[in-house]
Parts: sequence; C-alpha cells; structure tokens
Amino acid sequence: SLTRLVLCKMTSARFLILLITVLLPISTMSEPQEMSVSVNKFAGNLYNVVAAGNQENLIMSPLSVQTVLSLVSMGAGGNTATQLASGLHQTHSKDQTQDDYHTLMNTLNTQKGVTLEIANKVYAMEGYSLNPDFKEIATTKFLAGAENLNFAETQKSAKTINSWVEERTHDKIHNLVSPDSLSSDTRMVLVNALYFKGLWEKQFKKEATTEKPFYVTETETKNVQMMHIKDKFRYGDFEDLDAKAIELRYKDSDLAMLIVLPNSKTGLPALEEKLKNLDLQNLTQRMYSVEVILDLPKFKIESEIQLNEPLKKLGMTDMFIAGKADFRGLLDGADENLFISEVIQKAFIEVNEEGAEAAAATAVLAIRRVGKIFTNYLYCDHPFYFALVHSQEGSVLPLFNGAFRTP
Repeated sequence: SLTRLVLCKMTSARFLILLITVLLPISTMSEPQEMSVSVNKFAGNLYNVVAAGNQENLIMSPLSVQTVLSLVSMGAGGNTATQLASGLHQTHSKDQTQDDYHTLMNTLNTQKGVTLEIANKVYAMEGYSLNPDFKEIATTKFLAGAENLNFAETQKSAKTINSWVEERTHDKIHNLVSPDSLSSDTRMVLVNALYFKGLWEKQFKKEATTEKPFYVTETETKNVQMMHIKDKFRYGDFEDLDAKAIELRYKDSDLAMLIVLPNSKTGLPALEEKLKNLDLQNLTQRMYSVEVILDLPKFKIESEIQLNEPLKKLGMTDMFIAGKADFRGLLDGADENLFISEVIQKAFIEVNEEGAEAAAATAVLAIRRVGKIFTNYLYCDHPFYFALVHSQEGSVLPLFNGAFRTP
C-alpha cells in the first residue's frame, strides 16, 4: 500500500501525501496496546467512509494512511494539530506518539516467517530545508529517508518518487505520482509504503481449485476460480453481524487474514455499516478452532483511492485549506503557509492457493458459541469483507482491509 501526501504553499504551493500498500501470497510484534486500539478505531472509521456507496472491489491500508498523517502531524500546530490528533485517535503526547511509531516501524520491519516491510520518505523542494526538529523525528522515530527534489522538473521528480515506490513494493505499485500532480508550487511530498508477502499455514491444494459461480447480485453470477480446503480453522458465527468469519493464519508468524462472509448474498453493505463499531480483538477472542470446509475465490485487487473527502468526513478539514492549515513546523525558515493538496493511496492484493501478496484491516463483534461436533461450511460465493491483521498477546493490529465484490 502506498500513501502519498503533497504540501503546498498558501494560494498555490502544494503538499502531497502518497500511500502504497501491497499484500502478496507466500513474526512477532509487540505493538503498544493503546496504539492497537487507536489503529483499530481509525481503521474502522476510514473504511466506513471509503466503502460507503462503493460498488467495486476494494483494498486499502488504514495503517499506511495513519502512519504518514501521524508523521505530518509532528509538524502541525493549532487547530490543524488538534483535528489530526482527534481524527487519528491519538490520545498521547507527540513525544509518546512518535515513540509508539518507532516501536511499530521496528517491529513491522523485523517480522519472521513472512515478508513485511514499512517505509517512509520525505521529499522537500530544492532550496528548502526540513525543520531540524521535524527532520529528527522523521528520520529517527519514523525511520524516514529525506531527499530534496526540484518539483518544477515534474517528469524527473515523478520518476524519482515512483522508482522508490516500485523498489519498496517489489515492483507491484507503478506510477503512484503523476507529473501533473507536481509543480513549482509543490513544497513537500510524503510517501509511506507497506508491503506484505506470506504463505498460508494451511495451503490450498491447486488441484482442488475449480471454476464455480460467484453471485455479484441476488441472481446474477460470474465464474471464479474457487479454492477448496477442509481443515481446522478458527471460526465464528456472529449473530449481531448476520455473518460468519474464519481466520486463515500465515506460516510461522502472528499474521492472519480474516474473512467475514455475510449470511445473505447481498448482505455486504449492511455488514460494512456495522464494521465501524466492531472490535477485531473481540472477534478473534470469540472464535473457536473447529473443522471447516472452506471455498474461497482466488482474487487480485488494485485500488487507487482519493482520500481528501474521506479524511474531511473524519474531521480533518483545516489541513486542506490554504490559510487555515498550520504546518509551520515542517520546513525551516520558510515564510510560507503550507496546506495539503492531495492524499492518495494505491493498494494491491493477490490471494491464491499458496498465500497472499496484498492489503487488509478492520473490526468485528458478538458471537455465539460454535458447536464442535459437526463440520462447518463456509462457501464464499458472494461478496465478503477481508482484513489482514497482526495478532499477539491479546492485541490485534489491522494492516489492510477490503472487500471482494466481483470477479
């Protein structure tokens, strides 16, 4: 997943935020408990506003968005800083928040059993220097690289940024920044890249994959390559959600993909409406290990999401308004009022028999006890929600989330 943010000077200068997220088929982490709560709340809220009215397949990384906005919040002041702290559910001081992200960056980048990489990069306009305090936080706490570019050379600058993105996402995300999004008025571009590749703990047999119908509406179907497995998984039947859920773990790690399947063929919109108030930790704690027959489509999703409006709906408005935005702590000695022109995320996920190369994250609720005598059957032949999470010591951290609606 990639998130990009662009900062501009007032009236015309620009500031761009870019996010990239990649999940692929193919860990131990000690994120702070309170940070897990913060990430869960933001993930649920952001997914809710992005998914509203969306009829397409969707993949996004709220964590990627939250990371880069938390970084830029370190240089924010006044009401801009207040709105960011509230919208991102930051309950700690800036000092504590940057320490939390330092822990997060280190733990995500030292996973075992899977490939999980998170990276930040700050690009500033040639001739401008980062505020020393902000640069210190960006490089030592958020482990961000910093580089100066002449954004007036739009083609060259876009190529430089896109090359970094391609390298960090193992060539899965291309052309994140268009030359048109840059100009001589651009002052900063912030980029976050998040990449994951892992193998299923229990792999699907390729010979068991067959072509089957997938209901895109109550009556209309499209054919899909349907994977099949019978094994023990953590599983739950959620009355409050009118849905069932299953946890597919990744080999030798604390990472898992959650699939939440509405009972109704057309039940995904109603499920998504409930996701905002759901607690992933509550969901995973109430699932039980039982034998399940699972049919799951192979799928690949790519999304590009314009996040300005969703973030405004979450209360972060001033940062987009020239004259109201307060980012005086970002650049050193620059007598310019910066504002954010764009926050854009590109994300990619591929799920197959071996595992996942992709993106996912969010929240879920009350469950009734599952009987352990009979075999449970989960036939994902209609639209469903998925999340990729890190789970350890009772703390659940969503990395990516999305929905599969149509082959």
